[in-house]
Amino acid sequence: MSKDNAPAAGPTGAVPAAEAAPEDLPTEASTAEIGAAPEPAPEPKPEGKAEKAGGKAGDEGAGKDKGKGKGKGKGKGKKARKPHEEPKEEEAGKVVEEKTITVNLRHAFLSHGNKAAPKSVNEVKKMASRVFDTEAKIDNRLNNRLWSRGKGKSERRISVRVQKLEDGTVRVLPAEA
Repeated sequence: MSKDNAPAAGPTGAVPAAEAAPEDLPTEASTAEIGAAPEPAPEPKPEGKAEKAGGKAGDEGAGKDKGKGKGKGKGKGKKARKPHEEPKEEEAGKVVEEKTITVNLRHAFLSHGNKAAPKSVNEVKKMASRVFDTEAKIDNRLNNRLWSRGKGKSERRISVRVQKLEDGTVRVLPAEA
């Protein structure tokens, strides 16, 4: 080797390992030949009550987030919800009779306090049950539309489809415009 390409020797005269040639570095085979056993992989720690509850004083990162800030820790949070699949009209049962009505929600709109949306739901149920003389169930799409402006406001009137199914149940759906 020339003087320019030669690795610089340290104060002890030895060549540092980072600057040594690749053939000079020990490999796994050479350590096995020497007689030194390779390092085993670290074993995963079993999670017992002590580790879950906070662990020992020296453990870092063990345990729950104890309410310090709103980080992305292991604290309790909202679970991911599956998208709701709406039942098709054919799957839920055959429609025996269907009527479209317009419900005036003036009593719910003029109600005092934050009661407009719950009152509008009750008003729609009451009008739908009068049509077929039985208790009515509101569809999720209609419920979302009634609550779309919040709890304190509601629409003035809404058109709905009231369906009587062959099993005797009555359901209320929003009318398509």
